[in-house]
Amino acid sequence: MEDGCDSNDVVIIGGGAMGSSVAFHLAESSPGCRVTVIERDSGYAQASTMRATTGGVRRVHALPENVALSDYGIAFLETFADRTAVDGVGRGCDFVQGGYLLTASPEAKAGLAANFEFQASQGVEVRWMEPGDVAAAFPSIRSDNLGAAVHSPKDGWANPGLLLEGLRRKAAALGVRYLDGEVVGIDRQGSRIRSVSLRSGARLKTPSLVVAAGPWSGQVCNLAGVKTPLGPLLRYDFEFEIDRPLEPLPFVKDWSRVAFRPCTEAGRYRGGLQTTEMSRSFDLTIDPTFFQRRMMPALTERSHAFEGARLIRSVSGLFDQNELDQNAIIGPCTGTVDNLYLIAGFSGHGFMHVPGAGRAVAEHILHGRFQTIDLDALGWARIAANRPYTSRRTRTAASGPRLHA
Repeated sequence: MEDGCDSNDVVIIGGGAMGSSVAFHLAESSPGCRVTVIERDSGYAQASTMRATTGGVRRVHALPENVALSDYGIAFLETFADRTAVDGVGRGCDFVQGGYLLTASPEAKAGLAANFEFQASQGVEVRWMEPGDVAAAFPSIRSDNLGAAVHSPKDGWANPGLLLEGLRRKAAALGVRYLDGEVVGIDRQGSRIRSVSLRSGARLKTPSLVVAAGPWSGQVCNLAGVKTPLGPLLRYDFEFEIDRPLEPLPFVKDWSRVAFRPCTEAGRYRGGLQTTEMSRSFDLTIDPTFFQRRMMPALTERSHAFEGARLIRSVSGLFDQNELDQNAIIGPCTGTVDNLYLIAGFSGHGFMHVPGAGRAVAEHILHGRFQTIDLDALGWARIAANRPYTSRRTRTAASGPRLHA
């Protein structure tokens, strides 16, 4: 204790999957690093991780950084039990490599083709499918109104709750301190954060502050006088069943914005539909008409087999939406608050990037730069300049994200 402050090397605001991933990678890479994670919702009742039931993990992205983050994420999930074992005992996160199927309308076929060529150049195992190919491989999927589809057989889904549980348990075993509390103040002097204050009256001094508060990250940054384009976006996850199980299906991500995948139980499926009517508030109230009114028409449009599907349960949650370009903000707020690190704004694809984004922030804190994957394009500079990052940077066909030596 010094001047009434609890001193730390790193303080992380948010103990969900992202915050726990940063903590895990810091503790694994730098034993003895004093890391404190502050979580106000210790039961994770509102945590996005615990309210995400579909758990999709895919390499089929349009930006090289997102492909590379998913590459590490999938490798991490494949060895999750060993990486997070404590005293020789570990548990997997129910990772299923059931594949992904991304569809496109006839009008969007050219865009899908460009992304397909890009993904193949990045080493992603992808298969181009004309409507007839889709019909032959997945007969329950309606293909007559498709332009084309891309199938990535090595992608899949996992259990978000088990991911969080394993990361937190391992981080704690490596010496990370988890502290129940709510941050109500951030002491900033110029371009540096000095300490954070909790509602309990405690004050934590730190040379590095990480904001990993999901959809609440924008509010936390406001405490430091940092304006961001971060906020909540409501989403629903539905579990539903049909009488006759279909052929083994991948995770289908349709051009109509409906997405669904099979569950372990035969005849059961999980999925959701993102629309412009979804609330941008923190209200988790579920519209009881949404499944029948919006989800069912989109489902049955893609597969007549879902006609008469019965809703089993509905779960609401929040995306941490980046309104600038719907891509993550990863790394320090250099030039604004140099020792404030963000890991937020994933806009719906955060779960698959939990391992890679956590490692990246840990690397930057420990070494002053990204060491493995160059994520500068997803950094603070574009936010400060109000410059969206939505297109690929010019690269040679096989280069992918630049790796630091």
